Amino acid sequence: MNSSRRAPIPSRVDKNETLWDANSKKFLGIKKIEKDIRIRCHSYIRKIDWMINLSELNDKILQEALSLPSHLRTQLIDELIRSLNVPIQEEVDKLWDEEIERRLSEIESGKTKLIPGEQVFKDIRNRFDK
Repeated sequence: MNSSRRAPIPSRVDKNETLWDANSKKFLGIKKIEKDIRIRCHSYIRKIDWMINLSELNDKILQEALSLPSHLRTQLIDELIRSLNVPIQEEVDKLWDEEIERRLSEIESGKTKLIPGEQVFKDIRNRFDK
């Protein structure tokens, strides 16, 4: 089959616009490409400007926080940690106290059987020596 009889095979960037005509071997939508590049570059430049401004703001906030007296910095740290919804040390201590009380009551009621430490280590060695 002769190659001049084949149908043109266009390359498409999107469904609506052919940018390359295989027959004439020319770009058809160079203006569209230029416009898309300008739009994308402008968008990236705006994002970079925003990130630079955010970085400068972060630095300014940090410097202001570091200039506070230590008791106010501690208070600020507590508030920031609390805003992350992670437990603070007081809450962790309270949870451990509750756990200790629960375990002690199980031991005192006989619900939990205590095993001597020597027996625990002997069982572990036997388990892993196999």
